[in-house]
Amino acid sequence: MKCLKAMAQTHRPRYLKTVCSIAACCWVSACTSTFDPAVKAGHEEAKDRSALAQTQLRQPQNTVPLVSEDTTLRFTQKSIPFVRSSMLPTSIGNVTLRVPGRHNLSTVADLISNATGIPVIMTPDALQDPSSFAPGRITTAPSNLAKDAATDDAVYTSLMAAGASRLALSDQVAQNTIELNYSGSLSGLLNQVAAKTRLRWTYEDDRIVFRRVITRSIIVKSLPGSIKSSGSLSMSSGGANGGSLSINSDADTDFWSALEKTLPLLVSSQGQFIVDARVGLITVRDAIDNVQAVEKLVELQNALFLRQISMNVEVLQVDLSLEHQSGIDWNYVSETLAKTNAIVSLTGAPLLAGTSSPGAFGIKMTNGSQVMLKMLEKFGRVSTAYSSVLTTVNRQSVPVGVLNTLAYLKSITPAPVTSLSTGSSLSGGVGLVPGEITTGFSLNLLPMVLDSNRVLLQCSISISSLRELTKFTSGTGDSIQSVQQPNVDTFASLQRMTLNSGETMVIMGFERDESRTNQTDVVRNSIPGSRLVSSNKKSTIILVTPRLLGV
Repeated sequence: MKCLKAMAQTHRPRYLKTVCSIAACCWVSACTSTFDPAVKAGHEEAKDRSALAQTQLRQPQNTVPLVSEDTTLRFTQKSIPFVRSSMLPTSIGNVTLRVPGRHNLSTVADLISNATGIPVIMTPDALQDPSSFAPGRITTAPSNLAKDAATDDAVYTSLMAAGASRLALSDQVAQNTIELNYSGSLSGLLNQVAAKTRLRWTYEDDRIVFRRVITRSIIVKSLPGSIKSSGSLSMSSGGANGGSLSINSDADTDFWSALEKTLPLLVSSQGQFIVDARVGLITVRDAIDNVQAVEKLVELQNALFLRQISMNVEVLQVDLSLEHQSGIDWNYVSETLAKTNAIVSLTGAPLLAGTSSPGAFGIKMTNGSQVMLKMLEKFGRVSTAYSSVLTTVNRQSVPVGVLNTLAYLKSITPAPVTSLSTGSSLSGGVGLVPGEITTGFSLNLLPMVLDSNRVLLQCSISISSLRELTKFTSGTGDSIQSVQQPNVDTFASLQRMTLNSGETMVIMGFERDESRTNQTDVVRNSIPGSRLVSSNKKSTIILVTPRLLGV
């Protein structure tokens, strides 16, 4: 017994190691028995996914269709007319025509008719020489053209039968003969023949008709009549050595007259056209190419002249304060506006402090005219004399005028004298002749849309104001007579400037003095100093802001 205990104590580490090994094996066996199904299931799932991916890769790829059907209802800005004459019978499938050599149009019509069973008609104008429908009114043909055509007719016939190319044929024969090597739909064959011969086909009355001359009515989107505008600037200096300067600018937007002069360049000598400004239509009868050229011209002019432009016009009146009687410092205004993230572009002479010379400059103002009003309030009291929004189209002038009429005594006619039988005379009353003076301002704006949505704006302006009515008196006592003579200040300017949409054109330079006389004593003129005379200087500024509509 003691021996066994001693052995157990001696071999205790080995014994414990053996027991731990047996326990570890049992634990590993238990874990293996638990995770084997999960690992196997994951392996099977991965193998199935790999097999599915390989199966999909082996399948042929579906080609993306070039044209897909869209059943969504949409509204477009331009309507497309439905051409019923282009509808062919659905019973006809593909057509194959492979005939060696070149053939004239009559032969081509017979071949298509035999292949489809539909009568094919070539109108007389379709069989004419295409060169006779060249655009322009000049008709000078070579005198030996018919002789050459008759001489070489047999040669060209043999060449066409042998399948000669266009390089071996004359232009006249090549334009009237084509090759037939086609397989496809009937509409494709007809389009190919029409494209090569510059014809147009229609399906009407169960037959196919080829025409070279067509008649089409084109809508012109313009109002009848014309608009004429003019602007002038005149300056003169008196004296024996005085000079004068006169600038005139006239604009005549007669759209219909210009169209009548342009159409003869696009229509052939055999073509005809009628321009009717009352209904806004142009009726053209000519070859298809010439008619399409007229349509493109009208579409271009419609798109050009229908660009709408809205112009905001404001006329500001500045009563200059005493410290700014010399004028507005536009250099200060431009520098201050530049600090407020406004883009200032100057035109003409440099802007000097207190200058009164006519000029203009453009400003891109994000806050509208309020920025300019705040700048001008530094020089005096600012008021709006006129404000309006004008809407026009490209190259159409807009006249604006605000006038004021004042009556005055222009002249006096002498009193009529009537002789009596008694030898005495009878005098009538004095005749008064009234006069009228019209003051105010007139403005004529002519916009022109350039590339990149820029606007070339021409502004002709004329401003007049009454300074005073001078009174002239003659005679004494009961025979005293008086007349009035108006003293008017006039300002005229013509400015042209290129602006972006939203920029403002500032026109300045009209400054005038107003004198006021106030009676300070009841005795009036009998006591010196009884009248108080005050002078005030005013400046007129015009702001024009063009904006393109529908951009």
